[in-house]
Amino acid sequence: MHQTLLGLLPGYEDHDYKKFEESILAEYPGVEKGTHYHVRDLDRLIKKHAASDMTTETELLDYYHDFLPIAAWLLDNNDMFWSW
Repeated sequence: MHQTLLGLLPGYEDHDYKKFEESILAEYPGVEKGTHYHVRDLDRLIKKHAASDMTTETELLDYYHDFLPIAAWLLDNNDMFWSW
């Protein structure tokens, strides 16, 4: 049977949302303190990765893992706007 990594976390199999949420949040230390980002955090991340060659899927996923929370927080908190 195919199982996702999320399926390994406590609360998943017994459909206990509260326990599942707690197990996910435990994977991200500091999240309970609240997170605040600045545009400079995103700029720093982009510049750091622009200077390196991403040649593997793992490197791309690592970048995405770092990029997404910052960009989403900035958009959600109106600190960054889409420009088309």
